[in-house]
Amino acid sequence: MASDDSKDDSQYEFAVSLKDNQQSLCINVRDKKNLRKFTNTYTSTSLTAKGLTQSVDKLQKLLKTAAKNNKDNWTMIYGYYTNPNMKHSSSTSAAAHLRKSDQIDLMPTYLSKSDIKSLRKKPKSNDTLFIVLKINEDFFSVDTQFKLYEIEKPKKAKSRRTLSNAPQKATSPFGDYGDSQQKIINLESKVKSLTRDNQVLKAKLSKLEATSGKKQKKMDSEREMRLQANKERFWLKQKLERLQKAIAARLKILGVDFSKVDDITSALDMAFNVIQKLAAELQKKEEGFEDMKEKMGKATKEAASLRKGADKLN
Repeated sequence: MASDDSKDDSQYEFAVSLKDNQQSLCINVRDKKNLRKFTNTYTSTSLTAKGLTQSVDKLQKLLKTAAKNNKDNWTMIYGYYTNPNMKHSSSTSAAAHLRKSDQIDLMPTYLSKSDIKSLRKKPKSNDTLFIVLKINEDFFSVDTQFKLYEIEKPKKAKSRRTLSNAPQKATSPFGDYGDSQQKIINLESKVKSLTRDNQVLKAKLSKLEATSGKKQKKMDSEREMRLQANKERFWLKQKLERLQKAIAARLKILGVDFSKVDDITSALDMAFNVIQKLAAELQKKEEGFEDMKEKMGKATKEAASLRKGADKLN
């Protein structure tokens, strides 16, 4: 079970830095208890796709503050969860070495509330480290998740058999001249065959490069469209939340609070009361308008009569 005290837990050591001429944000976490290191790097485009519209410098300061903050409205939760890309993988080598495309982190959220509650502090073989960040302030709010991937440990080099250790056959200073000539002829024929194969492969490679260039352009355009769609969806979500808050505030002025309503009957009764109040206010305003209209008519007639009297005097 993950809890809110995960951010000040001594199990994790959080660090964030800027890379690529301060254009990318790099997040590093070290698990002191399980001796594992995790990292991931985000460009400004990927951060915008996750709903983080602040600059890279501001996000670095915000994450550092969230990692050290103990307020109730600032939470940073760490935990292990099975990587969705490796759930159906039976190969341990495939689970240990993720493709670079699988490490792209663009979605604002991945885990549901139940998944967040089931985060583990002790990792399994195919786990990914998740950071759940939630900030609720009057002037801004953040609700996003980060996926971090384990830094691969260097493999131990296998001892190879060198020529000095390999058993050497005894050679004679006088070799067979005919066998040597035949070997040279065979090697020359192999070189010619390999040269032809190399030319064929070179032609195929040029065709594949031209085809892959077209596919890459198409993939880039599709990626840009997905990023733009995510950005617009997040913008609409924030606008709807602001609109709902504004409507709730105006209804509270009229003495209506729908947040305390539990059933549809109470909601309908409250809505009927609101309609009655608004109708009463409308009727008062209409009556005031009629009074003002009558006073305006009288004032107009008096002004006309006064104007005629002034014309007669002149």
